[in-house]
Amino acid sequence: MKVKKFVLFLKITIYILIILLVINFVSGYFSSRVKLYIKQKATTTSSLIIANTINEEVLPSIDLNNLINTVSSDNENIDSIYINTYQVNKILSVTTQSISNKLNNLNDEELNNLALPLGLIISDVLFYDLGPNINIKIYPVGSVKCDVRSVIEEYGINNSVFRLEIEVRVAFAVVIPLQRDEIEVVSSIPIVVQIIQGEVPRYYFNSREGKFIPMPLD
Repeated sequence: MKVKKFVLFLKITIYILIILLVINFVSGYFSSRVKLYIKQKATTTSSLIIANTINEEVLPSIDLNNLINTVSSDNENIDSIYINTYQVNKILSVTTQSISNKLNNLNDEELNNLALPLGLIISDVLFYDLGPNINIKIYPVGSVKCDVRSVIEEYGINNSVFRLEIEVRVAFAVVIPLQRDEIEVVSSIPIVVQIIQGEVPRYYFNSREGKFIPMPLD
C-alpha cells in the first residue's frame, strides 16, 4: 500500500514539474529578454551584411579624386569644401541597387549565426549557450533608403574632422515561430575623412553636372 502511494505521489510530482517546465518555457519564449536577444542578433548580422556590401561593391566604384575639392587660404587652412553632386548621385544609385540585390538574395551561410539558443529561453544565466538553436529569419520590409551626409566634429584644439559618409536605413522583419517583430537598421560608412586645421570652413557647395563651380568667399 505504501509503495502504491509513493508511486502515485511520484507521478503527481513529475506531472507538476512537467507543467511548471512547460509554463516556464512558454513564458521565457515570449519574454522581453528573448525579444531583445533576437533584435540585437538581427541588427548585428544585418549591419554587417550592409557594411560588407558597401565595402566590396560600392567603395571600389567611387572616384575619390573627383568626389570633393578643397580651397585653402594663404595660411594653408581649408576655407571651402566642394562636393561633386554627380558623384554623390552615382554613389546613391550604386548603393541602393547593391544593397537591395544583396538583401533579396541572402544565403544560408551569411545567416548561419542568426539563431536563438534554446537554453536562453529557459535562463539567460545558466543555459545561455546550451541546447539546439531556433533559426531567426530576417527579410527587408519596404525599400532601402540611402543618403550621403557631411559631418563636421571638433577634433583636438582648434581642429575639426570633416567626414563624408554613406548612411543606409533598412527596415527588417525578424521572425521566429509564433513571433514577428520589426527593426530599423541604420549603418553609416565613411567615404572621406579629413582633418581640418584652424577654423571650420564657412561654405560647403554642391557642384552641378559633375563639375566643381568655385564661388567667392565673403
